[in-house]
Amino acid sequence: MTKDQDSGGRRAAPLPISPGHLARIRQDVMVNPRSVAAQLIAAIDQLQADNARLATENMHLRRDAAQHPICPLTPRQLAVLTGAANGESRIETARRLAVAEQTVASFRKIIVARVGARNLTQAVAFALTREWIPAAAIVVEGFSPVALGGDRPPRSGWAGVAQRVRGAWGGWVVLERKPINHRRVLTNTAYRIRKARISHFGPAGSFDTRVDNDGPNAVLLARYAALSSEITERASA
Repeated sequence: MTKDQDSGGRRAAPLPISPGHLARIRQDVMVNPRSVAAQLIAAIDQLQADNARLATENMHLRRDAAQHPICPLTPRQLAVLTGAANGESRIETARRLAVAEQTVASFRKIIVARVGARNLTQAVAFALTREWIPAAAIVVEGFSPVALGGDRPPRSGWAGVAQRVRGAWGGWVVLERKPINHRRVLTNTAYRIRKARISHFGPAGSFDTRVDNDGPNAVLLARYAALSSEITERASA
């Protein structure tokens, strides 16, 4: 039996390197950076870096899985729930999907049960916060955006839109759609919102914006970015 074997003839597990021993090895490496010890330290450092990276990636994966679980709804059920999120009545959803009103009513009950909600309103909230309903599917109605000539909307227009975006609790809200060749106009409006050039969206940096392509159209979306910091401040107060 060798010193590397136990009493049963099996190879013994290597002993872990203590922090003190590791510190002495690091000191030796500083004197002789080309030694075998230097290679050992490099391997240990790389292993620690890899472990830290994997731990961070696993944390992000667990967080994403918790925040965005797989949608339990069928495409048709999700279409019904999207209609509810946009304020459609059962009759309006039935007409849009070309089904009977009773079918929509039945779908709504199934949706509430499947997502584990108490009612349809909570089911919509679940779908929006978990991003089962795409941001481009939610439309702000009753607002006329800035015209191509640069005219300002009514004073209550921008104020109402800013309030609606704040009320979405960090979710993306569609502000405007235009043909794809007018994308530059939406990009300019997005910049003005981010920089609070439109006063209702102040202070600067309170809102995130983006412009997405949706078939032949470009879509301007915004969300309230200051929400997380406000919640943190209130919790610590």
